[in-house]
Amino acid sequence: PVLEAPTAAADDSYPLVQSPVLQLDGAASAQPRSGALDAAYEPLGDCLIRLRVGDPSKPPMFAITSIEGTATVFASLQTEGDLYALLHEHIATGARATLCQASMAELGAKYAALIIKELVRREGVPTECIAVPNAPANCAAPYVLIGISFGATLAHHVAVAAHARGHPADGLVI
Repeated sequence: PVLEAPTAAADDSYPLVQSPVLQLDGAASAQPRSGALDAAYEPLGDCLIRLRVGDPSKPPMFAITSIEGTATVFASLQTEGDLYALLHEHIATGARATLCQASMAELGAKYAALIIKELVRREGVPTECIAVPNAPANCAAPYVLIGISFGATLAHHVAVAAHARGHPADGLVI
């Protein structure tokens, strides 16, 4: 048989790309696409998912994927606090149109904003601290960033952007 290269569908999606978040009738499902993992994921937008709930008194970890964007690589990571993963939107949605950031710094700033928003939601951080450069120390909820491959470089950009917004990471693992 002859193998043909995949082509983009009319809706500009990539059906061959695997993602831990399914899109069912436009809504995200918390079940992984591949049956390899039994874990249920909690989608928190197009690119932030919670892989596992941990001890709420421990800092959460935010993992940034490599270029292919598969967040499931972090699912077996042992953490004490909640474990989140940021996966690239073109993986989560399947559409190239979601790739609107022109630089690593822009994507880092977007991911930093998503992390800060989640910290505000889960920790009750004062809303006046969300986007204030050089915010007071009581505004910073502790968290750790981790990145692999391309995600390591992006994690550095996220750390810089989050620090500029007054939410420095307690750790950066690259």
